[in-house]
Amino acid sequence: MPLTLRVPAFTQPGKPREFMNEVVVPFLERNLEYLIYELEQITPEGVTGNLRGGYTSEIRGYSSNENFRGIITNDIKYIKYVDEGTAPHWAPIENLRGWAELKGINPYALQAHIAVHGTKPQHIFDQVRANAFPAIMVDWQRTIGALWQKYKR
Repeated sequence: MPLTLRVPAFTQPGKPREFMNEVVVPFLERNLEYLIYELEQITPEGVTGNLRGGYTSEIRGYSSNENFRGIITNDIKYIKYVDEGTAPHWAPIENLRGWAELKGINPYALQAHIAVHGTKPQHIFDQVRANAFPAIMVDWQRTIGALWQKYKR
């Protein structure tokens, strides 16, 4: 369920690798930071705060002609269930107790509700894609477009 931001590799003559390292990498770093900020703003707050704080980013593609890409992941195992929701199931009460108490809800009532209705999907990644990617495209056009002129000769 990672969120990926891809930038095409420029390997043709006149499009040096320096362009990628000097321009594309800072672009990816800046926008990965922006995306993580946006994800943290809309990620539901749990008892531990682990879910909001679990996002990490990585840039790949330094060592080959493959596309540069920035990847954001969250290694908290239940992010998938928060993002996509769940079908009705009997959730262990231990997993619900802290969150239910934080929200002032009876954990057994919450357990029964999930057993009948499942959990509602939050669509965290889809919301960020829809809201943040237009701004990233504007940043791409400004940053990369202007500097491309310097390197295309």
